[in-house]
Amino acid sequence: MEKVSIIVPVHNAVEYLRECIESLVMQSYENTEIILVENSSDDGSGEICAEYAKRYKNVFVYEADCASAGAARNCGVEHSDGEYIMYVDSDDYLPDRSVVEGFVEMFSEQETSGCRADIAVGNYKRLWRGRLLDTVGNSVFSGEQRDSCRFRFDGFFSAGTLSYVWAKMYRRTFLEENGISFGDYRYAEDKMYNYMCYINGARYLFEDRNVYIYRRNEKSVSNSYRDNGYRDWMGIAEDLQTELTKKNKAHLYSDLVAYTIFFAAFFDAKMEYIYTNKSVMAVKKLLKIYASYDLSRECFKKMSFGSRVRNVPSFVYRLMIRVFAAAMRLNCFGILAFGVKLLVDFKVDERLSDTGKRG
Repeated sequence: MEKVSIIVPVHNAVEYLRECIESLVMQSYENTEIILVENSSDDGSGEICAEYAKRYKNVFVYEADCASAGAARNCGVEHSDGEYIMYVDSDDYLPDRSVVEGFVEMFSEQETSGCRADIAVGNYKRLWRGRLLDTVGNSVFSGEQRDSCRFRFDGFFSAGTLSYVWAKMYRRTFLEENGISFGDYRYAEDKMYNYMCYINGARYLFEDRNVYIYRRNEKSVSNSYRDNGYRDWMGIAEDLQTELTKKNKAHLYSDLVAYTIFFAAFFDAKMEYIYTNKSVMAVKKLLKIYASYDLSRECFKKMSFGSRVRNVPSFVYRLMIRVFAAAMRLNCFGILAFGVKLLVDFKVDERLSDTGKRG
């Protein structure tokens, strides 16, 4: 029976940590190790981790002082020895006892048929304002050709399921053979991690059922305002471009770089407006910074015309990307900033999101 290592980075998660760990120790699959990487918490999370390690022989605690969740996950992987690896965030949880067993069975069935998969991907629900909400599932892209634009766009951006390290199980040998680990980013490190899996030829299995509960925690890193966030996003885009060039795959997957920059600039602009007392000037300044990068200018040029956006499956997204890219290319930062203001003020962006549609 193959061992499954479940890695949980823990930092000031006392409010939700017990629910998270309980969902892991209750799993029906018997051969698991639960590795809690306690990352300099000061709210009592460390005491909870120690309590569970004392109660359960398959729970282990490692203390760390890491700059990011990605670094904490790397620490957890170094201390693990399972054939398969799962990542769970400390404010989330697994919805039932069969999640781990179901993933392992998927891998086993695939091998029995003569194939060898690298990543099993499930769907998830979002917990928001006390309600469990459905999200866009894998079925919107899982039937597409793996190397198609639609698979990449829906998988990593529109549905976004491929971007997250949770709700998945990874084969350790695939990660090790390709040297895949978390980079030194303050956030969005899971997106780059999964980019690296994809461009290194990962073979996917897709589970239609919900295997994860993602808590929309307004205090979490992914939902918090980040000063100078463009540095992380552009660092990811530039590192991805470097890896693609090194592997001679830029002609195949450079759209990943372009769409990363588009969504980063758009999302960061919204956050800048919200957290700078609704300052249009702050948004304008931020957009200027994004447009100042050579890689950004190249990508916005390709997205504003030509074939770069032609294969994006959604007409709405095609229109949004072309208009935004053209405005960035023509230095129309004030117009774009005012457009962001309208989207946020009238909650158009919220209504278009999974949570907004159901809230």
